[in-house]
Amino acid sequence: MRIRLLSYADVERMVQHPQTLEQEDSLLLCTVMEPLLVADSVLKGRARLDWPTFRDAWQTVIGSRQLYVAPLDADCLNRALFERSDTYVVTGLWSEVEAQNLPPDRIVRRLILRSSEQIWWGDELYAEMEAWYEEELNG
Repeated sequence: MRIRLLSYADVERMVQHPQTLEQEDSLLLCTVMEPLLVADSVLKGRARLDWPTFRDAWQTVIGSRQLYVAPLDADCLNRALFERSDTYVVTGLWSEVEAQNLPPDRIVRRLILRSSEQIWWGDELYAEMEAWYEEELNG
């Protein structure tokens, strides 16, 4: 089955129109940042939804079982945050999170989507997420 990485805009659209999930033929994946940022936008009055509508729509979305929200739990953070030697000794912070001038949400996305033996979605989604940012910078 194809996996489709969802952006903030995708999650916002899905919450605004949860019925569109019926048309999806892919497994949908987003990081925990996307629903958090959409919820923040709703709470701050910058979205087209009010809080009760968002909450109900989000329950519909996650109840569909077509969406996996990738967390940044302690195990994920421990795997992703550090570089390790061949003997699994920590050698330092992962260079991709040391990058200066990156917004915290991008760093969190990098940590969640970083390739490891424990993730099931492969390397392609990390590259896709990074390409979004490059398009923003160049577009």
